[in-house]
Amino acid sequence: MALVEPAFLLFALISCLLYRCASRFDSLRPFVLVALSLFFYSTWNPWYCLPITLTALLDFNTAWLLVRTSNVRLRGVLITTDITLNLLILAVFKYFNFLHENTANIFGAFGHTLPPAPFRVVFMVGISFYTFQSMSYVIDVYRGEQEPARGFLEYFAFVSFFPTLLAGPITRARVLLTQLQKPASPLTDYQGSRALMMIARGFIKKLVFADYLAVNLVDRAFELPRMYSSLEILIAIYAFTVQIYCDFSGYSDIAIGVAQLLGFTLPDNFNSPYRSESMVEFWRRWHISYSTWLRDYIFFALPSARRAKWRLYWNTLVTFALGGIWHGASWSFLIWGSLHGFGLSVNHAWEALWPRRGRQSPRRPLVRVAGVLLTFHFVCLTWIFFRCDSLQQVSEIFAGLTRWSTELVNIPWPIPVLIGLALLAQWWPENWNRWTENRFALWPATAQAVALSGVAFLVAWISRAAVTQFIYFKF
Repeated sequence: MALVEPAFLLFALISCLLYRCASRFDSLRPFVLVALSLFFYSTWNPWYCLPITLTALLDFNTAWLLVRTSNVRLRGVLITTDITLNLLILAVFKYFNFLHENTANIFGAFGHTLPPAPFRVVFMVGISFYTFQSMSYVIDVYRGEQEPARGFLEYFAFVSFFPTLLAGPITRARVLLTQLQKPASPLTDYQGSRALMMIARGFIKKLVFADYLAVNLVDRAFELPRMYSSLEILIAIYAFTVQIYCDFSGYSDIAIGVAQLLGFTLPDNFNSPYRSESMVEFWRRWHISYSTWLRDYIFFALPSARRAKWRLYWNTLVTFALGGIWHGASWSFLIWGSLHGFGLSVNHAWEALWPRRGRQSPRRPLVRVAGVLLTFHFVCLTWIFFRCDSLQQVSEIFAGLTRWSTELVNIPWPIPVLIGLALLAQWWPENWNRWTENRFALWPATAQAVALSGVAFLVAWISRAAVTQFIYFKF
């Protein structure tokens, strides 16, 4: 059941009604949410429910053992074992096929043959997200920053929370688990209107922008770059830059909006990332739940940079290289993450060599424009590695760019319009969003229903032949 299907909207409505009815009862509240989440997850594949249950059992019991012992050595063994087992489960279901294929290639290079794998592991949708979410809970309990869940069902409801289960945002226990322990707050007119607007905005981003760009240019250009001119490939790269933002932030908007209807407030996951003046700012605005997870649980866990300045750059490279592998078992993902780690390291080195006086004072306009353009095009360059399935495909894209051909026969006219609108929207003032939400909340319920129905009809008409799966469902 995909989030853009009408069946999901019906399921979300029924879920909101059921959960709010059960919310007043402490014992019933987590049970209903777990049942709804497992039903939703099983619509993809019933077998998916086994590894998430195993992960939840492992981390819940580890957390309780951690709070019941003060022995430093035993606590270290417990947290190390828990992290190892979590990563092992993730590796089996996400990286087994990749590791076996590359091991076979290494054996072949030395004239040996590795026996074929006795089975192929089916990738579990959402496993990367709920594994990181569950691991963060155990690490926070170990650090003394999080109280353990009161019961397993309550914890399982946190791990399997269906709005964020498939592709995040990666929600911390102190945000979601704390809200699970209380009855759902009453839904005010403003909260309900904002939730519906976020869901509608998510559908527009996904179906009108992301899917149209994917079906009408990006997929074709990346699969058959020899059929496109250099200028058309460049436009396809810009199109993918917009596609992945609208696709993923659209999912986040839908997930956060549905959570709001259920009675949960989740933090925003995107904040106009393509207006960033530096790579540091970009990662403060892009996939915020993921970037803060990398910072708190990998970067800060590495040896400190206080004694040796070079460790800041090394730790950044290692963190983002691992972050690249988290996205998928592919050398291109590793290169993508390493390039971002390199870009951040250069950014930190620049600030160290030429520290800016009065950091709160604005930069000169030309410097800001140059920073935005440089950051945006560096991100566009790295998206090539993210989008391509292999290094061979990457080389074909770069070969196409260096042909220096300028024909424009494969670009439908809506493509540049959608790219321009999406990039201009990055500069939409935040207070305009709040003003729009406040005005919409003042409308009568009938007017809101008519407006949202019109949006739904428009989206369905535009995307009637171009619905694709969310990109981050692969991770």
